Amino acid sequence: MSEIPPSDANVLVFETPWATRATTLVFAVFAGGICLIVSTVAAVAVALAAAQMLAAPQPIAIATGLFAWLIMAWLAWKTITPSLRFRVTLGHDKAEIGTARLRRGLAYCDVEMIILPRERGEYGVRLEGSGRSVSVCLSPSDEVACAAALRQRCANAVFVDHSGREHLPQGANRPLLTLRALYRRCRALAWASLLCSASMTIMIIALAVEVLGGFGGAGPNWAIDERLLALCIIATPVVAYLGLKKWRQARVIREKLSDCGLRDPLGSEPSES
Repeated sequence: MSEIPPSDANVLVFETPWATRATTLVFAVFAGGICLIVSTVAAVAVALAAAQMLAAPQPIAIATGLFAWLIMAWLAWKTITPSLRFRVTLGHDKAEIGTARLRRGLAYCDVEMIILPRERGEYGVRLEGSGRSVSVCLSPSDEVACAAALRQRCANAVFVDHSGREHLPQGANRPLLTLRALYRRCRALAWASLLCSASMTIMIIALAVEVLGGFGGAGPNWAIDERLLALCIIATPVVAYLGLKKWRQARVIREKLSDCGLRDPLGSEPSES
């Protein structure tokens, strides 16, 4: 945690460790170079396709390729820049992540989720709210202190720990905001789990058909790794069960939101009287 002037005693600043910064910058330069090469090749391909297949005039073909390059470069920039925010500043009324042009802020009253990373060995915080998501990498000690300070200042935010367990805030002054954030999370996890189980079911069917000799009836093929098939058979119902469990939680939250007069859980929050 960085030193702060005495006049800003209520302001807390946490920064990404220098080793993590260096690794992130090296990765960003490498990824940026790859994206630049891919974008240039794709833009040239688009320009040639416009000139040859669509018989477009040369200026139009060049403009089309340049437009495609700008779109892909913008997407690459939006993908890389979130990892280049190395500081979180907890001010009097909002949290700011990043510095200079990369700075993004969220008012404490609008923060809906405070999420810790689930990957082993990763430390940091991610804030979600007002349709935006910002994150920063921190040291283990700063992560604990930053998360505790955020939970104290963000009265309506749902806290998600390293294990993925949600913790509701105590004394939320905008409970509909909290419920709506929890509903979105449960629904997203439910869809992800159900789609994953469906994909694994298709994989089991494909492996079973291959073991039985395929659709041509060529005879059993025991070269398929039976461990992979057994793992899919065991994991599929577990993933499906977790997805259905989150789906039921989402339905319960949706019913509570409906009882509060909020017809669209993903829409704007009604005024609370």
